[in-house]
Amino acid sequence: MSRIIRLMSILTGMGVIFVLAAGCGQHYSEKEADAALAERGLIPLPAAAESATAASPHAGASGAAVVTNPEGMARIGEDLLATVPVDWESEAPSSTMRLAQFAVRDAYTAAELAVFSGQWGTIDDNVSRWVGQFTQPDGGSTQELTQRWETRSEGGIDITMVDIPGTFGGGMGGGDAQQNYRMLGAIVPVNGTFYYFKFTGPEALIATQRGAFNAFIQSLTTS
Repeated sequence: MSRIIRLMSILTGMGVIFVLAAGCGQHYSEKEADAALAERGLIPLPAAAESATAASPHAGASGAAVVTNPEGMARIGEDLLATVPVDWESEAPSSTMRLAQFAVRDAYTAAELAVFSGQWGTIDDNVSRWVGQFTQPDGGSTQELTQRWETRSEGGIDITMVDIPGTFGGGMGGGDAQQNYRMLGAIVPVNGTFYYFKFTGPEALIATQRGAFNAFIQSLTTS
């Protein structure tokens, strides 16, 4: 019966009106439905595609999910595609400044990856701003503890990456300072603008996710 309901929906959307006999359940044939669709140049909708709310491997608790292309890569903004680790959850961005947002959780803590785009100064300006969002418990230099390196994605994009430890001051969103935090960041130049990836959370959790973050960044390609 689900096939005939789909047929009704498609034909009704095309302005085709028809009446079902009271005994249609007894005489219904899937072949008849397929034939009716074929007469109008339509292809039967696969059962697996019927629901717009089908489960996604990247669906978050909010119900939001990243849009994927046929190869299963997630679209990030208008310019990028990436392969998202299976244990990352897509979330609805918490502000209009964010293009995408992902969460990673263990039994007790959570980390967040936020993605932005724009032109907010040079790469050095942005790295310095990120470093300035961290302080050290002993009053030492965050700059000296920061790792910075250049890489190239599989899609041929040159990327600047950083690894910053310490007490996180909350960034542009404010909030309470978070001790024993860590941020993995990436600055990605594409089509005359920059994409900024900030993966922030408890140091221990971020340490377990560094390989996944690196693989995610390495998978970036232009769409």
